[in-house]
Amino acid sequence: MEGMHALMRRRSKGLVMAVFLLMMAMLLASCGGELQAMNKKTSAEPVQASDFVHRLYLERDDYREGDQVTFISELEYVGDRESVTINHAMTPFYYAIRDSSGTYSFPYMMDQPLIYTTLYPGKPHVEKYSNGWAYLINDSNEILIENPADVPFPAGNYTVVGSAEFNVGRFGENNENEEPVEVVGKEVGFTVAP
Repeated sequence: MEGMHALMRRRSKGLVMAVFLLMMAMLLASCGGELQAMNKKTSAEPVQASDFVHRLYLERDDYREGDQVTFISELEYVGDRESVTINHAMTPFYYAIRDSSGTYSFPYMMDQPLIYTTLYPGKPHVEKYSNGWAYLINDSNEILIENPADVPFPAGNYTVVGSAEFNVGRFGENNENEEPVEVVGKEVGFTVAP
């Protein structure tokens, strides 16, 4: 009889622990959506070209020198098909970054493999970019690649325009479009404090 009570107490503790873990998982899952929404604090208006919509977000609009500035881009297919496959370089997203002083340049480079991404209506393809680095510009507007700034984004005011460029189609097929689809986004601003 004593063994039966010990077994029931262990099962009861196990059940309490399972309920606790389930409640924590549900709490974390519900917070995940809020955190994701909070990360999309500053955004530009969505831009549509053909059957594709591009959205650009910043995690914050105020940073300090040394902070990691992260851009979040979304590309969503809004056409009538079940899915569409696009082909692009390392990523379909590009960024043009400008500082208000004209002191710095932010070249955007990426590998150029041919990558395929399948897009589904209502399920945007999302990527984060946080690899920007400031390079000095001299008086003749030449970028001095050998002279990077001390921090990726020195104190100042910045604007970024995100865009997406890709072709529609799979390997071995002709692209459905003669020219790449380019969705040029709208400008988003942010500030970096010293």
